[in-house]
Amino acid sequence: MNRLLFILCFLISIANQAQTNFEVVINTPDAYQGNIFFKKGGSQPRPVIILSPEGEELFVENWGLKGGDFKVNFNNHLTYFDRSSKGWFVMDSLQQEVDSVYCVNGFEADNHDFIALENGGYVLFSYDLQPYAMDTVVEGGDPNALVEGLIIQELDADHNLIFEWSSWDHFHITDNQYLAPWTGEELNFIHTNSIDIDDDGHFIISNRNLDELTKIHRTTGEIIWRWGGTQGEFDFVNDYPFTHQHTLRCLGDNKYLLYDNGN
Repeated sequence: MNRLLFILCFLISIANQAQTNFEVVINTPDAYQGNIFFKKGGSQPRPVIILSPEGEELFVENWGLKGGDFKVNFNNHLTYFDRSSKGWFVMDSLQQEVDSVYCVNGFEADNHDFIALENGGYVLFSYDLQPYAMDTVVEGGDPNALVEGLIIQELDADHNLIFEWSSWDHFHITDNQYLAPWTGEELNFIHTNSIDIDDDGHFIISNRNLDELTKIHRTTGEIIWRWGGTQGEFDFVNDYPFTHQHTLRCLGDNKYLLYDNGN
């Protein structure tokens, strides 16, 4: 109900900008009658858009480098990424920016996903590219290779760091078989592209380059399970393994939704 009220208040303020540029091919009574929030991809212009179930543009505005992952978040506010400042912005129903959120400890936030919690806190992540002596790992490895790691941070409402997780403590470069024989100068072996909170309160991340979903204990940081990829702990029954997946979402009751790129 709170989220519905937020959307209604937001739409009232911008309804005079509405125009219809989309054609709805099928819209049955079974379709979810909610508005779609997104930033247009492809060629310019690439505005942020709120689209009604009937295909009517309820809000269209070009924010330049702002607007990535434009959505209504768990705190009942709009959130989006700003590529110029490498931070996330929080906006109320009057289109006022009420907060901006950045990684701490010298890391830069990644633009793929962001959680604004109901308690006022935030969850975001950063890629962590570090030099690594790969000649100590594999024959012919680059002694000055750059290897991609991942940092997850949870901040409280005052932006204090209350949890930080590093992939360096849990993953190994050879987990990614696509990079074999691991002799390249730059090894982007994780490429996490989404994060969510399971119904038991723990984090699950989607690691595209590992073909893996990873569940992480929210207080100890220990890995609870790994699903997919070379280190997966589950068998696929009557299906093939997902590969290079995107947009993991936890549905509860041990059910998960993701887009399988099928690479």
